[in-house]
Amino acid sequence: MREQRETDAFNFAARQAALQEVLDAIDLILEKLGGMSAGSSADAVLSQLNKIGKSNPIMALAQLAAGFNSESFAKVVEKLESLRESLESTYSENQTEEETSIQEFEQTIGELAVTRKNIATAKAEAEGQLAQNEGALALQQNILDEAVEELGSSLAGKANKEQVCAEWAATWARNKEVRTNELNLIAQVQNIIATKFEAAESFLQKRID
Repeated sequence: MREQRETDAFNFAARQAALQEVLDAIDLILEKLGGMSAGSSADAVLSQLNKIGKSNPIMALAQLAAGFNSESFAKVVEKLESLRESLESTYSENQTEEETSIQEFEQTIGELAVTRKNIATAKAEAEGQLAQNEGALALQQNILDEAVEELGSSLAGKANKEQVCAEWAATWARNKEVRTNELNLIAQVQNIIATKFEAAESFLQKRID
């Protein structure tokens, strides 16, 4: 994405430079034609051309201008001025389009940064919730282990302890099922988020490259 923006910027600069060269050339031609008039002698025309330079691409046209009548000469000047206005308009439009492209590029980069941040936040929250649930399940497992150990070390009130342990076991089983379901759900959510994060990372990397 950045590489494409750099290419677009380079092409824009090249177009504008070429347009500016044409505009400068037309300005120079109009300036020199301003020193001539319809019916000027060929020597006068060539004298003005020499001031522009030997590589002047409009020499043939200017030579013809020596034989133009007033109306034809005025039309030539008018066409050149019209061409200059058109090219100048194109130059301005190119500038506006480039500025818009730059704004859109910067906006896209900003949106991608926000998206990446949101994905990272969602992933961190999911991982935090998973850690909390695992901690709660581990705590209940410890409680069950302690109850079983207490049962094994106490002979008095065995029946009562067995009942208590049975109740703890039932509670633990219920809680374990609930926690297991929660863990499975969170794991699924985490997998979905991880998949989207990887896809987003791949997308961002392709856009950046």
